[in-house]
Amino acid sequence: MSTPEGSNAYKVSLSFDKLSDTAVTLNSASRRLNEAIEQLNTALKQLNLGIPVWVSTFTHEEGSIVDREEIGYARVKGKWGICIRRTIDGFNGPNPDETEWHFDDAPRDLRIRNVPFLHRVIDKLNDDALRAAQQITESATEAEELAKVITIIAEKARPVKKNGGKQ
Repeated sequence: MSTPEGSNAYKVSLSFDKLSDTAVTLNSASRRLNEAIEQLNTALKQLNLGIPVWVSTFTHEEGSIVDREEIGYARVKGKWGICIRRTIDGFNGPNPDETEWHFDDAPRDLRIRNVPFLHRVIDKLNDDALRAAQQITESATEAEELAKVITIIAEKARPVKKNGGKQ
């Protein structure tokens, strides 16, 4: 049975045919984006930073409700990677409604909106890693000094055998 050209069914079938082609294009582009982010995740994982960072990318306030989006590098659901976080304050009283996704699990519109901020995530990772390295170096120096003093005290406190030798 053929559908008349001017009918609604015919118009819908043409539109759906175009939509089907568009979906292939959209999903292909989305796959490319996710693969690029996965390459970035692989490179970051090799650095073994273990430092979470978040960069604010969008804030919208309406009355007492604040809607915030962030992109970052964090451990979400037990796995480190580029992630997106959305927080809505003031909607559920004092407890913010917060949702975190790995990049490829985030809604498509959030992924698209947050990609331009990836360089800021890398910059913040570098800044925070430098700060952490400095703090760890200072802590290591302090711990080394403490260990040296304790070792000297422990050496002096060792009981001596009656024959003059150490136990």
